[in-house]
Amino acid sequence: MGWVIQMAGPPGSGKSTIAAALGARYRIPVLDVDVIKSSLLEAGIAIADVGPVAYRVLRDLAPAMAEQSGSVILDSPCHHPEVLQAGQRLGEAVGAPFVVIECWSDDLGLLDRRIRARRALRSQRRSVADGPVDLPEAPDPRATFEGWMTGSLVPETGHLRVDAQQPPEVAVRAVDEFLAGLGVTEEQ
Repeated sequence: MGWVIQMAGPPGSGKSTIAAALGARYRIPVLDVDVIKSSLLEAGIAIADVGPVAYRVLRDLAPAMAEQSGSVILDSPCHHPEVLQAGQRLGEAVGAPFVVIECWSDDLGLLDRRIRARRALRSQRRSVADGPVDLPEAPDPRATFEGWMTGSLVPETGHLRVDAQQPPEVAVRAVDEFLAGLGVTEEQ
């Protein structure tokens, strides 16, 4: 039996780092919405359309990946009910438990340093205050970002919050323990 893992958390919280580590450890595919968004931008899709189209592509690819491997990791924020609901429906459709791994931090400075240090894709922010190159910044970027820090949607059960202020290997161990508690092992 596999599982469907939805990552959650603001930019810079370690979602992609943890998703990649879990994907490698458990040998399952990771679908990264930022890669999809960036590809769409490179193909000339208007920035206003990129978000909805990228999530549609993610929703369309995820069942195929889950059916092939038994599991899938959805590497995207989880701020909208339709993202959470799509993951839950996918788990039901493929007969796999749906879990959310929320990467959480209340340290805006840490998140900003991480964002500035990474090699940003075209669709990703350059800092807390600076959005993607294709998107003019909102009037109050700090307020927008703080909303993301507290706005992840999670299910009532099947949810783990990891402290993004810890080194990634500590967070990955916490996820391993959580998944083991659900009966998931590296051999699956």
